[in-house]
Amino acid sequence: MKLRNLFYATFAMTMVACTQENSFLSQDETGVLRTISSGSGKFASRSVVDSKWEQNDAIGVFMLKSDASSTYAENVKFTNNTAEANTKVTFTSETGITLVNDKVKFHAYYPWSDTNVTGTTYNVQISDQTELTTVSNSDLRWAVSDEKDLTNGTLEGGLSLNFAHKLTFLKVKTNVADVKSVSVSGVNTEAQFNIVDGTLSNEAGNTKSIQLCKTTINEQEVYCGIVVPTTELKDFVIKIVATEEGKDMVYQYVYGDNTTLAEGFKGGWQYLFNITLEGSTGSATLDKIEAELGGFEGESSVNGEVSDPQEAVTDITVPVGTDLDGLKTLLEGKSGKISLNFADGTYDLGHTDRNVIEIPNNVTGISFIGSNYNSVKLEIEGHAQDYFMNDGITENGVKRTPRFAEGGIVEFKSCYVHGANRLFYWKGNGVTKNTLASFVIDDCIMVGSGNQVLEGYDTAKMIYKNSTFLNWSCLGKITQKTEPVEFDIQNCTLANLSATGFEGGSGSTAIFKDNIVVDMPNGNTYILYGLNVTDASGNIMDNQDKVGSLTVNTNVEIKNTTDILPDYTLGATAVSDGMFVPASGIEAGDPRW
Repeated sequence: MKLRNLFYATFAMTMVACTQENSFLSQDETGVLRTISSGSGKFASRSVVDSKWEQNDAIGVFMLKSDASSTYAENVKFTNNTAEANTKVTFTSETGITLVNDKVKFHAYYPWSDTNVTGTTYNVQISDQTELTTVSNSDLRWAVSDEKDLTNGTLEGGLSLNFAHKLTFLKVKTNVADVKSVSVSGVNTEAQFNIVDGTLSNEAGNTKSIQLCKTTINEQEVYCGIVVPTTELKDFVIKIVATEEGKDMVYQYVYGDNTTLAEGFKGGWQYLFNITLEGSTGSATLDKIEAELGGFEGESSVNGEVSDPQEAVTDITVPVGTDLDGLKTLLEGKSGKISLNFADGTYDLGHTDRNVIEIPNNVTGISFIGSNYNSVKLEIEGHAQDYFMNDGITENGVKRTPRFAEGGIVEFKSCYVHGANRLFYWKGNGVTKNTLASFVIDDCIMVGSGNQVLEGYDTAKMIYKNSTFLNWSCLGKITQKTEPVEFDIQNCTLANLSATGFEGGSGSTAIFKDNIVVDMPNGNTYILYGLNVTDASGNIMDNQDKVGSLTVNTNVEIKNTTDILPDYTLGATAVSDGMFVPASGIEAGDPRW
């Protein structure tokens, strides 16, 4: 089935109710607790449907003074040796727990770990869950007993433990054909769990993407996984990768602002998202769906969006020390959108003569992604002409003109690029120019050798954010494009620019906010030229003759260089310690400083 543009999205959420099955603790004649009979709430985990305990499942058990002031037994491992999966099983321990003459409570958690537990804190760490075993091992469950009086050294009347699920369970159903993977992003993946009182903490701010597990429930294909509860869902996205006409295409459901889930994802709840393709148009709605333990009460609209299909990105890990030839080998035979992911280290990607990075013709996008701007350094030194080129395009027998596919994407993120002469420079010579969809630099330090970052190349959008640029001529000059260009420059520090910074053709617009601009030499040069500034504020410069399309005292403030960057040296060509740290009270510029 050919995929179209928009989905109908429905989901249900079900509060997990524990079954209240009793669990009996048994002690031997020596006063040592060695076996535990335990049940569990009906929360889909390993088996997704019935939440049965399986052989070799292990729990960790603590025995604490009833007021938690003393710990008598810590993280004792009890293992289920029952061969047949069941909701009620017997856990055993060779060492057991020696009963004490005191009033105590028993605390237990699943899955047992000897590395994720510090004292009475369980460190929750959620990752991709492509197998059901991983889903189950991520399903944190917890139980605590009533106070037990052991003053006679025995447990009288038995002990009831009811395990509850403390994290959130997500399910995604879809009728999209040829699905390769389903993942969710904007979800919490780390937290600290208090085994004493059963609470989570420090879960905010640890969001990332999680791949879900494919399984079958009631003869229907479902993708499921465990995430940490959250009260904030504004960045929640479901991504579906499906094959269409031989290409991997990405569809994204963006949650948006929906008051129905104003409280976010709750611990112990399960949420079912039903993503249904309905032709080429439609809207996203939230319907009531009954589930195992009752349904969600009420109906409400979902203000989410499902994107048009985008070509999937192929991730390539670049080994530390890879040089230009090695990078060429990694790219050979590749097509579509490519993300080159660099680990901490220095990469000598410099070239001499006309040895440049050759991008295969079928590549429609190239991203250079570092793990950290301060630890990924791309050494790009050499040729006075172009640095990036697609193969198969020649000029006088020599590969010359970079020519990405129409609508291609180029991105640098979290890298330190050093020594480049011209990064993207289009000489043209009669070759028909394709137009990039976007050229993006984010969270980077870009140190040049006095020439262009991008000039003469066509792009619909140019986005520079949270970055520092030193020792370039122009940063973005797109004057031959017949269609307007959108410039978006925010929170950047721009220094020692020998030519006009940003220039576009007729109708081009610019957002220019919270930037620092210093050390532009005398001459007929400007930071912005020929652009319709649609949004500008918070900018600081050291020369009012260079403001160009900006307006002094309206969207740019003029100060002496030393009042902006006290330790900056005019004419600098390399980054030194402290040179870009702004003066007290200045919040503009690259936020890293």
